[in-house]
Amino acid sequence: MSTRPLDPLSQSRIRTFSFKLLVLFPFATLLAARYRQPLFAEISLFAGWYGFFSGLIALFRREQVAGPSLNGWDELLGFFALKYLAQFLAALVG
Repeated sequence: MSTRPLDPLSQSRIRTFSFKLLVLFPFATLLAARYRQPLFAEISLFAGWYGFFSGLIALFRREQVAGPSLNGWDELLGFFALKYLAQFLAALVG
């Protein structure tokens, strides 16, 4: 594992991803409570859409897949990982 500090573009992408997570969880919780839906299903739904739009933006910006800095493709992977984790937890909880 490398101990190099992240470049400014990667740091910015992590801040953006973190902010989106801070928006995703409260909204998913509020909608799950409001419409009496399972929480993990709402998190999975939101994460899927966030990932879809992150990938779409990365595609339009022509960002390099596995580039030297974190970009929209990495954000897409992060949101899809969260989506499938939420689906797995939903299946465990029942």
